[in-house]
Amino acid sequence: MFLILLVGISMQLPASEISLKPTKDVNVTIPPRSPVYIPVRAFLEEDELLVIFEYSVGTAVIAIEDADGNTVYSVTTDTSSELEMSTMVDNLAPGNYLLVISYGSMILHGNFSL
Repeated sequence: MFLILLVGISMQLPASEISLKPTKDVNVTIPPRSPVYIPVRAFLEEDELLVIFEYSVGTAVIAIEDADGNTVYSVTTDTSSELEMSTMVDNLAPGNYLLVISYGSMILHGNFSL
């Protein structure tokens, strides 16, 4: 008979990456089949939303919209001085949300659920 003893193991859920895609905007012309490099990534880890810019894009607006399209969170950040931004989302009700990140003429969006 085998006896396995697990001591001091803590379980932490890995962060889930939120897939960001450019929003089609009439003011932004992207040639067909051109790859679009997105210098920002977003992650949801338990009750925390983390947005990381690879390099400065100037002023960026990070917003969260609920399923009805209401903005439930919004912050403007200067990526020249801060490339990472995090916020707690534990005060939001369970459901589906849209993360919107805009800077310059670029608008990115990604869906996530709580």
